[in-house]
Amino acid sequence: MASTTKIMTALVALDFFDPQKIVSITPDAVGTEGSSAYLTAYEKIPLIDLLYALMLQSANDAAIAIAVAVGGDLPTFVDMMNKKASDLGLENTHFMNPHGLYEDGHYTSAYDLAVIMNSAMHNEIFAKIVSTKKYVSEPECGLKRYFTNHNRLLWRLDGCIGGKTGFTKKTGRCLVSVTDNDGLVLVAVTLSAPNDWADHEKLHAFGKSRYVKRVLAEKGQYTVDVAVENSDQKKVTLVNRDCCEIWLPAGTSFRYVYECDRFIYAPASSDKSEGKVVFLAEDNAYLADIPLYPETNVEIEVKKKKNLFKIISDFFEKILSLFRGAI
Repeated sequence: MASTTKIMTALVALDFFDPQKIVSITPDAVGTEGSSAYLTAYEKIPLIDLLYALMLQSANDAAIAIAVAVGGDLPTFVDMMNKKASDLGLENTHFMNPHGLYEDGHYTSAYDLAVIMNSAMHNEIFAKIVSTKKYVSEPECGLKRYFTNHNRLLWRLDGCIGGKTGFTKKTGRCLVSVTDNDGLVLVAVTLSAPNDWADHEKLHAFGKSRYVKRVLAEKGQYTVDVAVENSDQKKVTLVNRDCCEIWLPAGTSFRYVYECDRFIYAPASSDKSEGKVVFLAEDNAYLADIPLYPETNVEIEVKKKKNLFKIISDFFEKILSLFRGAI
């Protein structure tokens, strides 16, 4: 998978290391074969700048510097990469290094690589890095450097929000790309694909054509009555205030279920959710949910206090009733 390896390198680094922490470049990172940020020994650079070098410039020396800083040494960091792959449930992936230069035992599949990218894109810092076209590194104790993203799709594919390129003579051209089409996020992967830019444009167009945006709920569409305890009010209506629309594969049908208690205790606020509507696909796979709120506030039962006149009146009424009974 060549330099698409670096997706996992960045993901593991962000899992375990403060991106603002300063990294001292060790001599073993300097002069690493292939793409380079031309790091110099002992210069001090924030990890975040090394991550930009890694993902935009595809710098192999940055990969080594990151691995040593995060793992303490190269083998330990590679073990961390493989542990992360195992945590993600990947069965066809194994890492031997953090940069992707060819090495026996270093492999993945297109599917596994898509899973890694999907996981990485949930990290806001990673997502910001791979969506950046150009970056300037200006560390206090290092050289000023300019990095340009190798992912051409950021310029030529509408909705592209990130990706990673890779190439070695043995692996051929490798590419991972991500698009966001009005909330429909798609990940495409090709390995050893000579015409990868055009392939990915077609893949994303195909993926988008397979989905439709469905409205699951309009405001106020779903209501359910629940009993009320500890109140003069015997029941209250729960209602959804939010709309809900999501992308679904074309032809997908859905159903909904209410999830709420059979009764609620007063007092209850109309601003606090007391249940939800859950939307499920035909196979019961979860799709989405929206909260349900009481239509009105529910007040606690008020016990009325009797005044003195009422107490005396009730007392004499009881006495009279006793006399009537005796007669």
